[in-house]
Amino acid sequence: MKRIEMVKSNEDFQEIIHNKKFVTNKLFTIYNKSYQQSYPQFGIAVKKSFGTAVDRNKIKRQVRFLVDNYKKEFKNSAKYIIMIKNTCKNVPFNEMNTSFASLIKEIK
Repeated sequence: MKRIEMVKSNEDFQEIIHNKKFVTNKLFTIYNKSYQQSYPQFGIAVKKSFGTAVDRNKIKRQVRFLVDNYKKEFKNSAKYIIMIKNTCKNVPFNEMNTSFASLIKEIK
């Protein structure tokens, strides 16, 4: 994921989350909001209760990889926040992949 494709500021996170357009399952919640831009933007959020910084960074790397693989499935004119739930901690990557793919289909 390129730097230009990332949502970084707290104001953007709050604005997208308060929009209240989201899809959810047992592993992820994806919030989205439409914007006037030619590319999608993504933010990834993990609670501190998920585990140590090593665990949180590992799961964020895995989710970034999933986002890169499914980038063409997202609408170009939107911003997305991907919230990772604590249940995602001990789940194999293949299950995360199928769960993420099913959420993307629900967004459309």
